[in-house]
Amino acid sequence: MHENIHNRLRILCRRQHETCEKMVRNVRAPSSDHAAFMSYTFAAKQVEHFGTLGILVDAERYADAQIIARVMLEGAALLDWALKEPAVRPKEWCAFALVLDLRLLREKQNRGESIPDGLEQDLRERLCNEAGRFMKKGESDPLSPGSYVQRWPRLTASELVAKYDPGLGPIYAGLSSWVHWSPRGIGEGVERDGDRVRIDWSNRRSGTLAMASGFQSCGHTCRLLAKHCNLPQEGDLQALLQECVEAVA
Repeated sequence: MHENIHNRLRILCRRQHETCEKMVRNVRAPSSDHAAFMSYTFAAKQVEHFGTLGILVDAERYADAQIIARVMLEGAALLDWALKEPAVRPKEWCAFALVLDLRLLREKQNRGESIPDGLEQDLRERLCNEAGRFMKKGESDPLSPGSYVQRWPRLTASELVAKYDPGLGPIYAGLSSWVHWSPRGIGEGVERDGDRVRIDWSNRRSGTLAMASGFQSCGHTCRLLAKHCNLPQEGDLQALLQECVEAVA
């Protein structure tokens, strides 16, 4: 039974990857539409990850396929959260890049690298105009990296996943155990026989879980893009989702 689900899911993943890949080739994202830009870049990144996940599954590298699935779930959760306030949060996501640029600028200066004339002044103006919302209370120096919050959003990845779908918490935790070198994650593929240790991380169920999670993450992200930009593939993606639900039921 599980073998049939695994094989059916792999076929559905290939079909969805093809659909999503074609969709992201021709998307218009006006500079004024931050939600469209964020949705498009996230969808394109999900397509990239989804292709890699498929390669790992085909090679029976199921444990590492879980790493890709975890990253994809985080991306779907972040975009889902951001589009709950489409006029605000995607714009903040874009603006926070300026804080990251400032940190990079200071790192280069500390290494003694040459900085183009006018770059720091241009960055200062943009920080003042677009990134003031990220400054810590009581801070006033726009060119000090320490003046800004450490990250955006302030929610952790697990918190975002919980807001996206509370039922995904255990799945996210399971996908994370391999990433964090935990005894649980490593131990799932380890068997001891006296002083001899056998290793086998090619657990097919792990591959099925990775595919199911990746399918959901890529599909949800691309459906959000299709809905926001009124793309015709939204119906195709919804039909694929229904097929997937029936396949794993």
